[in-house]
Amino acid sequence: MKYSGGKYRSAKGISDLIFSSKKDRNKLISPFIGGAAVEVRLAPYFPHMLFNDISKDLILMWDAVCNKNWLPHAVSEEEYNALRDSPPSALRGFAGFGATFGGKWFGGYGRISAAQAHRNGGARTAAEQSLRVLTRDRDRLSSTRVHTMCVDYEDLSPIVKKVARECVVYADPPYFGTLGYAAAGAFDTQRFWNVVEEWASLGALVFVSEESAPPNWECVRSVDVAGSMDAKNRVRTEKLFTFHTSLPSNESEEGAA
Repeated sequence: MKYSGGKYRSAKGISDLIFSSKKDRNKLISPFIGGAAVEVRLAPYFPHMLFNDISKDLILMWDAVCNKNWLPHAVSEEEYNALRDSPPSALRGFAGFGATFGGKWFGGYGRISAAQAHRNGGARTAAEQSLRVLTRDRDRLSSTRVHTMCVDYEDLSPIVKKVARECVVYADPPYFGTLGYAAAGAFDTQRFWNVVEEWASLGALVFVSEESAPPNWECVRSVDVAGSMDAKNRVRTEKLFTFHTSLPSNESEEGAA
């Protein structure tokens, strides 16, 4: 499902690197699940996954998809507008992110041009396109036991501590200097780095998608991608960092626009 700031363009490269580094670790913890592009690709290799996000609607959606075999319908514009002010629900999570323009939380009902629809299998709305992707994602996640939580990412620390040497943490936080998204509010980047460094020191294999990191984090992947969380469609450099310094660095990888 397309998600503002998500990794749908680079999920394969990130997931391939994580898979090649995981060794015998069998648990994946995702503190910011978002559109789950990377996690869905990794599902066959991790029998246990933890999906967390501060957005209650988003977690209700993923819990329903992963644990209740639920799928939404392609909401209409009228339903979309009504769901904007409705109580949290799985369908509201799908509408707010999946039926919206650019995957931005209730950023306007998403329509697809005729030319784009031809390339996207005939989908004329973002909701139709997202439903197709979510159906595929549900099938890919069906063999994995997914536990869902809706807490501040730091509240995952007791869980990480308990399974640190068995787990990989993949974190895709709001990038430093961006506005994040309206469903979550402001984000403290320095606090985030302090928390994930503590997790790494406990023995967890931690990967972070960001554009920059503190000096004691190693860049293991660097790719130029088109698009960003704004509407300017800029080319930006997207990097993957880890605290595990024995991994080989690949600073010169070419990315796809």
